[in-house]
Amino acid sequence: MEMDVHLTKDNVVVVAHDYDILRVCGEGKKLSEMNFNEIPPLQREIEVHFAAGMKYQNEHPNIRIPTLEVEFLVNK
Repeated sequence: MEMDVHLTKDNVVVVAHDYDILRVCGEGKKLSEMNFNEIPPLQREIEVHFAAGMKYQNEHPNIRIPTLEVEFLVNK
């Protein structure tokens, strides 16, 4: 599995391909310049880059860019 992650201004790791939120949220702000709680929900329709003419249909108005939470189980 391969995924892109970015760090927000308040050091939250988010799973996002783009370094900004223009394509997915409709605002031209960089993830690194925003606190996690400032990131708006995803747009209702998002163009899919790797499939010409295809669009992701977001049917849930409160879906947001996800965080990446990792729990390390070392010597437990």
